[in-house]
Amino acid sequence: TASALEPGSLDAIVSFEVLEHVADPNAAFAAMASLLRPGGVMYHDYNPFFSAIGGHSLATLDLPWGHARFDRDDVERYLRELRPTEASQALRFYRDALNRMTLADLRTAIATAGLELVALVPWYQRPLVGEIGPDVIEDVRRNYPAATVDDLLGTFVAVVARRPAVS
Repeated sequence: TASALEPGSLDAIVSFEVLEHVADPNAAFAAMASLLRPGGVMYHDYNPFFSAIGGHSLATLDLPWGHARFDRDDVERYLRELRPTEASQALRFYRDALNRMTLADLRTAIATAGLELVALVPWYQRPLVGEIGPDVIEDVRRNYPAATVDDLLGTFVAVVARRPAVS
């Protein structure tokens, strides 16, 4: 969000496995929108926090969606008791390096930045469908009320947006 590049100077912005680590996605999309030329395109793919693997290796727990099902205190207790040698590093990563952007938040950030959403494609792991019972959804929504089943199933998301061309 603090780029020294000239506004309107880029035809494309591409990232791989970055968006889930951006502290302020709204500010990031606004900055990217300002860097794109009219008609410029952005492509991002990422592993969202709410996916089964969204805790990444450091904060993925031993139960499906544990990083999203447990509240922050329970995640800390789990890591300190069951993985004490990596708990400090995992907790820093869990607290500071993973945003909690839902698919709805992504759409809002893109629209608020004045960008046009071209495609938003969540990739689902079909075997996970059977693992999402009412208990999982209830646990996650207790901590993150805006999270949806689509957020939980999308283990990988590709998104394409563009800055509208000047007419």
